[in-house]
Amino acid sequence: MSEIDANINKDMRIGDFLSALDIVSPKKLEMALRLVESHKLPIGKCLVAHGLVANDELPKLLELHGMLRKGKIDLEQAREAFALARKQGSSVRDALAHMGFDEILDKQNIRMGELLVSGELIDASELEAALDLQKLCGLPIGKILAIDLGVPQGLIDAVAKLQYELQNDEITHEEAIEKLKRMPLQFISQRIVLDTQISFLDLLVLGKILDSREAKTATNFAKKNELNIDTVVKSFNWLDYNLVSAVSGLALMLEFGYVTANDATEFVKNKEHAQAGARADDRISLYQFLLACGFLTEAKVRKLTRLMLSKLSDLGTIINLDLGPDTPSDSVKDIIMDVYLKDEYLRKVLTDLYGSPKSLINCAQSMVNLINLNGTDLDKALLCLARERYKAYLPVLSK
Repeated sequence: MSEIDANINKDMRIGDFLSALDIVSPKKLEMALRLVESHKLPIGKCLVAHGLVANDELPKLLELHGMLRKGKIDLEQAREAFALARKQGSSVRDALAHMGFDEILDKQNIRMGELLVSGELIDASELEAALDLQKLCGLPIGKILAIDLGVPQGLIDAVAKLQYELQNDEITHEEAIEKLKRMPLQFISQRIVLDTQISFLDLLVLGKILDSREAKTATNFAKKNELNIDTVVKSFNWLDYNLVSAVSGLALMLEFGYVTANDATEFVKNKEHAQAGARADDRISLYQFLLACGFLTEAKVRKLTRLMLSKLSDLGTIINLDLGPDTPSDSVKDIIMDVYLKDEYLRKVLTDLYGSPKSLINCAQSMVNLINLNGTDLDKALLCLARERYKAYLPVLSK
């Protein structure tokens, strides 16, 4: 690799890297970048949300991009390694080993989580739980540790710097661990103390979305009929479903410690401002969100589409349309497209036709509505859904 090429690769952004590998066309990359700007999302997640990159392939591409920028491999080697990993269904490391990059792999095998455990900054069980969450949401492990465990961002950045120094033989492993053990003296945990005193109903009342009498009625009805309180309140047709759903997601984030009680209260009290600030052209859809978290994949979308085509009558019943064998094929095509574009349709089809857990799909919808009302960012929303799946012992959908 020439010095000029090395300098170019060092500054190459992930979007340009994917375009250079012919993974994403320049036109589609531009479309994804608009979502980056409007929602402040990572470019990789935007590409997944648009269905341009598979969720399980994104970490491989990010790993290769990191190696390229560090000068470990060149662009053609990255292209070959990704093609090999995709063909064999293997990891990037296995692909590079097959290509004879053993020396690089020895230096690359330094994981952030392992460093944090060795430095006694987190324990092994916390790392294992974080890695399980990573499988369900696809976020970088540093991002998960920062949001879920409250590991300070400054500490994450410091560990990343140590990783770089280790990979470039600028420091020994023992020296790195010794530095890590002294780091708690420099950083204060950002973990939010869980506040279980403010519930979903409390937030609705504080935001004057429900009054206390309606809240009491909803509570009594839910208890009497053994229903979830969210389900009962969302059935109140005089309320804005999207707003109530967003508050449900906010209550869950409060439970997990991803927001403070003060921030949650401020959001519901200023709901009109949030609703006014939400723009239709910037919204993220349920379909995009489920792609971004890996719940839906290209293969599962094909399977769901085939299922809808084979059960047109049932599909019609679910979305309140008269469908059957005599429905023109062009109309069927448009209706199936509408299922993916309209959250309400997709939500019903996933639960009533595909058999996805209703609580999980409703949680995903709550996260989407909260994002679109500027109540959270995509990273926290993805991690919150992953926590719900993890809490319920739900694996990545493999049906």
